[in-house]
Amino acid sequence: MIPQSNSLPPIYLLVTRRWSNQAS
Repeated sequence: MIPQSNSLPPIYLLVTRRWSNQAS
C-alpha cells in the first residue's frame, strides 16, 4: 500500500498525535 514505508509522511504523525490526544 505505502511504497515509502521507510519515510512516513507528516500525516501519519498527525493522526497518531490526534489518537493520543483522544485516548488521554
